[in-house]
Amino acid sequence: ILILKALTFAFGHILLAGSRERTTLRIVSFNLFVNLVIGWLLISSMGLIGAAVAALITRIVDVIQHYRPVKELVEHVEFGRLIWKPLLASVVMVAYLSFFREQYLPVLIATAAVLYFVVWMAFESWTVGGIRNLGTR
Repeated sequence: ILILKALTFAFGHILLAGSRERTTLRIVSFNLFVNLVIGWLLISSMGLIGAAVAALITRIVDVIQHYRPVKELVEHVEFGRLIWKPLLASVVMVAYLSFFREQYLPVLIATAAVLYFVVWMAFESWTVGGIRNLGTR
């Protein structure tokens, strides 16, 4: 849910910057309806687990609703080309966190953040032709 929330937060800012307040209002209104209906159905039948599932479903619907208008607004941007570097850096960081989870937590978090940055910069420098070309990018 946190990843989906971060995506919708960024997409929401893009919509607001593109003067799409009506679209944002429509999305929020529909999400309220979805959350009320699905939440009522799932919480009454499944309890706390139903609340979690309802929150996840609502967040997925939220991302889907944001994606299309954002894609139309910034149609020249290829999201696939932008997302693969941070996504792979995140996978490396998650693997590191899983493997070294017994370390002292503040050290683990700090080293995982540094590892993410280093891996992301390595991918970035590789795609632009080397570290020297990063400055021009």
